[in-house]
Amino acid sequence: MSLNKSVIDGIECLTLIREDAKKTAIILHGFGADMNDLAPLHSYLDPAGKFNWIFPNGIQEVPVGPHVSGRAWFPIRMAEIEEAAMRGDVVDFADVCPPGLVEAETRLKTFIKTLRIKSEDLILGGFSQGAMMTCQIALTLPDDIAAMLLFSGNCINFQVWSENAERHRKLPFIQSHGTDDPILGFKHAERLYGMLKAAGLKGEFIPFKGFHEIPLPVIREAAKFLEKI
Repeated sequence: MSLNKSVIDGIECLTLIREDAKKTAIILHGFGADMNDLAPLHSYLDPAGKFNWIFPNGIQEVPVGPHVSGRAWFPIRMAEIEEAAMRGDVVDFADVCPPGLVEAETRLKTFIKTLRIKSEDLILGGFSQGAMMTCQIALTLPDDIAAMLLFSGNCINFQVWSENAERHRKLPFIQSHGTDDPILGFKHAERLYGMLKAAGLKGEFIPFKGFHEIPLPVIREAAKFLEKI
């Protein structure tokens, strides 16, 4: 089956809907990308065709180059990240609640409600900023979702996440991160994993020798993880 373009609750998306699917995966792209970026993953993560798949566009348009724009869920301070990378360092966003984060959370929760997806039937995941949005939504919902996929995410709004995490002890997740990621630091990904595990969530952390990416071995492990859902 192929993906179709749709507009749901004012958000443009790529969708693959199966009549017999019991669960739906919503996958959120990273800063500056768009709904097309992660869409090819569905055939690798779900070769048996068990799930519905939805890849929404970020709610904000952001410049990514001369006369080129992408999408984002909330603004980020790219200059700060680039300056830190030039120093061989990464920025710690753990204590930051970025402007626009709560707005994006509200829009996506309304989006999910419009789709009439029950929490127990929702798989939520994302890459980079999309992984952060996944945590922001899943940890602040009243009920557990089916699973989280966290690819190359980091800590933000950490106090809110940690305060809410213990209410989601049965929530399974898989998390991956490159040890040489120059954009979102590996040590901050480790801190996120440590907080989720300490709160009792059922998760697996996959470090890999690489950068800000989703390599094939991670995709294979994520597919195995989803097969058990």
